[in-house]
Amino acid sequence: MECSVYYVISAQCIEGHPDPDAPALVKTYKGLANDIAVLAINKGKSVGVSEDAVNARLSLISKNLMGSIANKCVNINVLLEKYDSFCKQLAKNVDARLKELLAGKKCSGIYRCK
Repeated sequence: MECSVYYVISAQCIEGHPDPDAPALVKTYKGLANDIAVLAINKGKSVGVSEDAVNARLSLISKNLMGSIANKCVNINVLLEKYDSFCKQLAKNVDARLKELLAGKKCSGIYRCK
């Protein structure tokens, strides 16, 4: 779920930027955020996680990520450094990460936590 929130925050920070590529990037990031969130919610439901629990977790993640950038988009590099590579890998190969998580591997295999 962290990647979903990361993409939402990134999209919010990029939105309105004068770069002509910004609108396409915002659209891509919003799509990735939605896709990852839907997958996380569906997988959570399959093991008994309630919608309220998912929403509470998303809220906590959002507060933590925004806090790490002092609630200022000018500090977005903090999130880029921590999440960009991991989340891009996840978006490209969700199945491999899901298999690792189901095997109890949180920071191993092709996904390395910092």
